[in-house]
Amino acid sequence: MMAIGVCWAAAGLTLAIAVAQTESVPARPTFEQALQGAQALLAKDLLQARAAFEKILATEAWSGYRPLVEVGLATVDRLEQDPFAGLVRLQRAREQLVQQTPAGGKHPLHDMVQRRILIESMYCHVALGLIDLARRDLDALEPLLAGVGPRVRYGACQAAIDLRIGSSEWALARQRAQAALRDEEMLQAVPGARDVLSARKAMASRRLARSPDEAALVARELTDCAAAVSEAPLRFRLTMEAAAAWLAAGPASSGFAAARRGLEGLALDRPAAECAEVLAMRARHAVAAGDAGQLPGLRTQLAGAVQASGAAVRATPVRAGGVGYFHFEVARNALSVQLSLDRRLQPSAPEVAFLHLESGLALGTLSRRLGGAVATLAEVRARLLPERGGLLAYLLAPAGGQVVALDADGGVHEEFAVDEPFLAAIRELTREVEHEPADRSGAGVAALRQRAAGIAARLLPPAIAERLRGWRHVVLVGDEQGVGRIWQALPWDDTWTCTSFAVTHVGSATLGLALATRADQRRATTGDRLEVAVVGDPDHAPGTERFGVAPLQLSEPQREVLLAGLSTERQTWWRAEAKATSLRDPRIASARALCIVAHGIQDPARERFAGLLLAATNGDDGALFADQIESLVVPPLVVLAACAPGLAPQRVGEDGGSHPGGAFLMAGADTVVLASGQVPLAATLELTGAMFAARREGLGVAAALRRARQQIAGQAARGHPYYFAGLRAIGRPD
Repeated sequence: MMAIGVCWAAAGLTLAIAVAQTESVPARPTFEQALQGAQALLAKDLLQARAAFEKILATEAWSGYRPLVEVGLATVDRLEQDPFAGLVRLQRAREQLVQQTPAGGKHPLHDMVQRRILIESMYCHVALGLIDLARRDLDALEPLLAGVGPRVRYGACQAAIDLRIGSSEWALARQRAQAALRDEEMLQAVPGARDVLSARKAMASRRLARSPDEAALVARELTDCAAAVSEAPLRFRLTMEAAAAWLAAGPASSGFAAARRGLEGLALDRPAAECAEVLAMRARHAVAAGDAGQLPGLRTQLAGAVQASGAAVRATPVRAGGVGYFHFEVARNALSVQLSLDRRLQPSAPEVAFLHLESGLALGTLSRRLGGAVATLAEVRARLLPERGGLLAYLLAPAGGQVVALDADGGVHEEFAVDEPFLAAIRELTREVEHEPADRSGAGVAALRQRAAGIAARLLPPAIAERLRGWRHVVLVGDEQGVGRIWQALPWDDTWTCTSFAVTHVGSATLGLALATRADQRRATTGDRLEVAVVGDPDHAPGTERFGVAPLQLSEPQREVLLAGLSTERQTWWRAEAKATSLRDPRIASARALCIVAHGIQDPARERFAGLLLAATNGDDGALFADQIESLVVPPLVVLAACAPGLAPQRVGEDGGSHPGGAFLMAGADTVVLASGQVPLAATLELTGAMFAARREGLGVAAALRRARQQIAGQAARGHPYYFAGLRAIGRPD
């Protein structure tokens, strides 16, 4: 995902607002002039633009146009790096539009203002990395486009392309841009539209280039696009895109030297994120050109810019379902280059790279809500490294993947290539492991294992793999929705990583230490205490068919598969008693573990869409989502034997706060065991029971889960990772 919505300022947005107003509204000329004047300032001076919009807003005679002016101010907020404030303004615009709508009628500006609200909302959500919400905006926008003129169509089309670019859907972005470039009516009606759309097509094409020659062709196209535009923000973005394309084309390509000179000429008096982007690109070009003399100075400058960029993120108010630092491709790239320079210039000090990586990981939502200051190396070594194991921290970025391994004997830092085919292979392997396999035969498993071996070769470079040979426990640190979902389904010797290692995933070392500190401070519960509380097999209320799941209706033998591994100090809440209100029972709050056996559900109308379906009570349909879970008090261990409660919205770097697993951590759990995809009922009941049985022998959560996986994987009919690798432990390491 890249920061396109923030960087592209008024490239087309001014036009989109103005033409919507002029095509749809017979407004007073004086208001038109004032509004268009304010919009023109968006590309020149944001302070003046804000003042102009606020002056319009304060003019009582134009009060009927306030929703439209609020949209303009939301654009200013976003371009000033505060898209959260922009979303607040857009909500105000919606409320004003409703208030101004006649009873039983429709406001004459309604559709036009709604389009503007939705388009700006898309840009704000993309700027925040909330791609799922931006897609919802697009879905609401499209019905409002029937019969609109070519200029309004252009503004909506441009926003839709930017959404695809912002979510790294390069093929779709290029297809959409190519289709728009065939709309001659639109191109003739909007001056400059061809240049803007061609630029977007070229940006998408850069990611899809598969050879140096293809990259060189795209680089020349991007260079020409940059020369053709006048808006400074758009020209900057295209210059950076062209520099990346020339880098892919190689230092021997015709435009590489000119691109490098252009980078050197870019001023650094710009926002910290852009400054870091420029410095990172300069460093990449210097490395490609073999100019090692520049690297120490660039490393120092880049470290300062990355730190300043992170400080700006930390100053942004954190949201319950918010985002972290890495939702922009440019942020991941800048940090990846910094780590690469660390490795190049201080190869014997992998700890330095780890601390730099941790400073970015600690900006995730859960890390910020539960953690404090960024973890120090001394704290990590003293409290987070497991016995007979260590910590693996990952960063995936187009500029290169980074992995740092730390254990009691020191550490090692390695790099690996990240490209679209590699990312596509990860997505495909994730799909295969998290959905019922079409071929579970030995041959099918062997074929999957071969595909997974290619991924493992990059994620576990030889030096990292050698370090792991002496480990039994892995603390996996980094993006949970990326490497975290697939790491434990990688081949390892003649078995799999999840059966060879006890694995716990945590978004950052800072979060892991915060969970450990909270656990140490937890008061001891007095009196009788359940070992395990089981809430499961819920009855479903009428109307919940919309979630597409049928009641589990476990048989007694099926329940016994689970219960056989549990302590006798347990209590069960089955069927009608398996309801959300039961989770507030003091006996559950004081238990050592909670196991929920239910269906995972998704509600696309919710921002945090993943939930659990329990039994209904008092008019409640039993659907339980993250915001409700966070208000509970839960035991230290929560096991969710359900499909997909760990499936979060697409928010890179968010570190788990959007899904029910993160919500249970907020509610007091130290560790949550959950899945992001489908899980088979019979194998999951057996695996969960075996895990609890291993816990009774004194094993930690991750070690017990490893023991249970070995039992399932050892069965001839369950050799496919779908049966044993879906559940994973997140939170506090053992």
